Amino acid sequence: MPSTWRLTAWALAAFLLGASAGTTPSTAHPHVRIKVDIAFEVHNGALLAIRERWTFDEAFLQSNLEEFDTNKNGILDPDEIEAFRRLSDATMKRFGNFTAVSQGDLKIQTGDATFIEFNMTAPRPIVEFRTTLTKAITLSKPVQVDVYDPTYYSAFDIAADQVVIAATETDAVCAARVAAPAGASRHMTDYRSFVASLGPMAARLVKPQSITLSCTPGTATTGLVAIGKPDKK
Repeated sequence: MPSTWRLTAWALAAFLLGASAGTTPSTAHPHVRIKVDIAFEVHNGALLAIRERWTFDEAFLQSNLEEFDTNKNGILDPDEIEAFRRLSDATMKRFGNFTAVSQGDLKIQTGDATFIEFNMTAPRPIVEFRTTLTKAITLSKPVQVDVYDPTYYSAFDIAADQVVIAATETDAVCAARVAAPAGASRHMTDYRSFVASLGPMAARLVKPQSITLSCTPGTATTGLVAIGKPDKK
């Protein structure tokens, strides 16, 4: 098996770079599962930034060792982790952090990710990052956020036991709802291509999810609009 196919697909670097040259989403299938916790930074009724915490499955660490433990000492040394971080950073820039933000037909651009945590040695590796919108978006209309890999080499899952906490820095009440993406969305188009290629079993491996963030006038306290139970420190 070529080494590029052993990549754990956190950043999916070799695979996705190949995909951009001609590989279609339907030629891949989930090899890695990533649990997503997400928080939206809202100020004065506008979305400013998004924070994401990705927790990888247990197989991810072993795959990292196979690919990046260049001196074969059984651990990821600081220089090997840094090489992987650079690779991840470059891939996230190229693929928009695997996060699509829109408001109706308007596609909203986000900036580069700033890593808050990059732990590749935990049994379930964790990556946490923050990205700002290139322009603040007023939440007078709902905003849709899709966190997914269009190649389906990896599968992103928003926690099933998700708890929504609505709190903002202005006189408004915000809520975040998780549901299936709209049927005409790019997310669902990619999903249907994936299922058409790999069949019903593939359909059961991935659950398309989209987040809708909306705000209405009211009284709230300072804080974040958050999805996902925060990990206990």
